[in-house]
Amino acid sequence: MTFRNCSSISLPALSNVSEDLGFYGNIFTSFSAPNLTSTSGLVFVDNTELTNISLPKLTSINGTYQIANNTQLKRINGFTKLDTVTGALDFSGNFTDVELPALKQVKGAFNMQTSAKFDCSKFDEYESNKVIRGKYFCQGSEDKPGRAGSQPSGTSSSSSADETAAAVHFDANLPAVMGGTSLLVGILQLLF
Repeated sequence: MTFRNCSSISLPALSNVSEDLGFYGNIFTSFSAPNLTSTSGLVFVDNTELTNISLPKLTSINGTYQIANNTQLKRINGFTKLDTVTGALDFSGNFTDVELPALKQVKGAFNMQTSAKFDCSKFDEYESNKVIRGKYFCQGSEDKPGRAGSQPSGTSSSSSADETAAAVHFDANLPAVMGGTSLLVGILQLLF
C-alpha cells in the first residue's frame, strides 16, 4: 500500500498489512495508525512537513524499515512496542532523537545517519548485544547523511525543491477506499 502526494491520511482501523506500507512525498504533518500491529516493509521518505509518527501497537516489521529525508521530523519515538525488524533498519535525515525501547532484533543491516548532533551509544549496545545482526553504521553530525549503502559526509548530492514537478495533492481515508479497485476509481475521479 503506497501513499504519494497526500495532504492527510486516516487509517484508524488498519491492524495488519501483508505488503509494504509506504509514504512518499506527502505533505501531512502527523501520521497515526493506532491499531497497526504488523506490516511487511515500512517506509517514510520525503514527507517534508511530517513532524510526528505514531504506531503505538506496532510490534513487527517483516521487511525493511526506512525513514529518510523527512526534514521536519526531529524525534522518532512513536514505535514504543516495536521489537522485530526482519529486514534492514535505515534512518537518515536531521533527527535528534530515536527511541526504540522494545527493539529485540534487527535481522538486516542497521544504518542511522543524521545531520544533527546525535548519541549512538544505545544503538552501539544493540550491536554489541547482537540485537542488530547485519552490518552496523550509526553517526550524527553528518554533512549529508545517506541511506544504507551510501557514503556519508558530503559525498552524495540532492535536488532542491525547485527542481521537482508539481503534484496533485489529495486526502486518503482507508475505510472510504477499501480494496484495490475502489482505490483506483477514487484516484481516477480526483484526476478527471
